[in-house]
Amino acid sequence: MARKGSSSEEPLPKLPPTFSAEARESQLIALAYDLAEKRLRDGTASSAETVHLLRAGTVEKQQQIEKLKRENILLAARTEQLGDESRLEKLLERATQAFAGYRGEDPEPYEGSDED
Repeated sequence: MARKGSSSEEPLPKLPPTFSAEARESQLIALAYDLAEKRLRDGTASSAETVHLLRAGTVEKQQQIEKLKRENILLAARTEQLGDESRLEKLLERATQAFAGYRGEDPEPYEGSDED
């Protein structure tokens, strides 16, 4: 088994600089997968590396990922809906105040911002 310090290992290529932590993390993950692939091909991969990669490729894992994506979409839609409901409530409040003025009642001043 060829491990660290072996003269037969080629040096890792220098990575370009990243502008965010997420990009750096993606680079390091890619390097880790490259190394795991190299070890699998060489026959030097640990059982933990092999099991991890086997589990990552299962149908169940892919379904979990798809489920998380759908849940994120649903959460975003719910958040947007809450914002829409808030805007609708403000609009209805302003309309009610306007109708009160048309009936001859003294309308209460609108307490919302003038940005609408």
